[in-house]
Amino acid sequence: MNTTVVHIEWMCTNCGQRKMMAEHLGRPMPGTCAKASKLSNSKAHRWVKNRVFGKGK
Repeated sequence: MNTTVVHIEWMCTNCGQRKMMAEHLGRPMPGTCAKASKLSNSKAHRWVKNRVFGKGK
């Protein structure tokens, strides 16, 4: 059996910080974003999928 670990690169839409995590772990914890407080009332990171690594055909 050939199993491939899929990694997802998450990126904060406010500050551009990136985190690489395995697919089964889900989104990163929000934490505190330095630029979010200046842009909106929320002070948390807003994570979106940037890239997916290790996904087969």
